[in-house]
Amino acid sequence: MQASFLEGTYVMANGKQLSILKQGVAAWNQWRDSHPKSRPDLHDCELGSAELGGAHLEQADLCDGHLDAAKLEGARLDSADLGRAHLHDADLHEAHLEEANLSSAHLERARLDKAHLEGADLWEADLEGANLEDASLEGADLGGACLERALLNRAELRGACLRMANLEGAGLVGANLEGAMLTGAHVEGADFRDAKGLTQEQIESAQGDPLTGLPEGLQRPEHWRG
Repeated sequence: MQASFLEGTYVMANGKQLSILKQGVAAWNQWRDSHPKSRPDLHDCELGSAELGGAHLEQADLCDGHLDAAKLEGARLDSADLGRAHLHDADLHEAHLEEANLSSAHLERARLDKAHLEGADLWEADLEGANLEDASLEGADLGGACLERALLNRAELRGACLRMANLEGAGLVGANLEGAMLTGAHVEGADFRDAKGLTQEQIESAQGDPLTGLPEGLQRPEHWRG
């Protein structure tokens, strides 16, 4: 693959970049510091179980990448493209994913607690069983995402889009849902106890059941089954 230019940003050959990354995080971060205008091209990479904690991967193209069980704690992935990436069981604890594209990404059982996901695109991402406790998802797009049995306790979800998302059995205790869109979301068995900013109107727009836990003062809608 030859080097090319994309919107004025130099894109280096995929193979050469992978070889640098596989030398370790220190070597990679040094290369990134020396090439601040580069946009890493790592799409469709094979990095399962890789040790990438603290790696500077901001704006990187990692779409369709295979990063299952990768260690990415504290990694810089701001504005990175992780569309359709495979991240099952990956460790993204405290990772920076602001404005990142994670649409249709596979994040089952991933660790995303205390991750920074402000403005991230998680449209139709699979987050079943993922840990998102204390994560910041302000303004994130989680429309159509699978969050079944995910942990979102104390998560920041102000202004987030959860339209048509599957939140069955999810934990949202103490989460901030001020201004979040829940239209058509499935919240059967979800736990919203002590959630902040949640209104009756938001609850009315979602689909729940008798097992859905609600904050004090909110009523179970009549249209909820059971």
